[in-house]
Amino acid sequence: MLDLQIVRYASPGCDLNYFLASALSPDYRQANIDDLLKVYHGRFAACLANYGYDPEKLYTLEQAKEDYLAKKTFGFCFGVLHTQQLIEAKDKVDMSRFIGAAKEDIGRLQEEYYEEVKVKNRELPYIRDAIIGLTREAAAKGVFDK
Repeated sequence: MLDLQIVRYASPGCDLNYFLASALSPDYRQANIDDLLKVYHGRFAACLANYGYDPEKLYTLEQAKEDYLAKKTFGFCFGVLHTQQLIEAKDKVDMSRFIGAAKEDIGRLQEEYYEEVKVKNRELPYIRDAIIGLTREAAAKGVFDK
């Protein structure tokens, strides 16, 4: 599959992990993963069939499940990285301090920025809960065992 968001040739399991880790709470994802995989595979299979491919020969539901599990490290890493984007987008950490700043002030401004992000992390329990959930899920799937 060719992914034009993060340009690379990769398995559908990478995109699926990235999307599910970034878009859903850990509790919802874990409780509904089988249904989510069935829906994803159904739509993916329909696209393959639309282009004349036999989805059962090319990418079965069982392969989709195995692919999803095999790419858990990717999902964990991008899910955690995505939480930083959530903070900046939703809660507007002020980036204007860097505009027109003198070169000698950049280090101090970066420290101020990182301190503000730390405060936002503590103030926003959904960020903490998302990271904890992703970490627990990754540990249960053996991501850290390698």
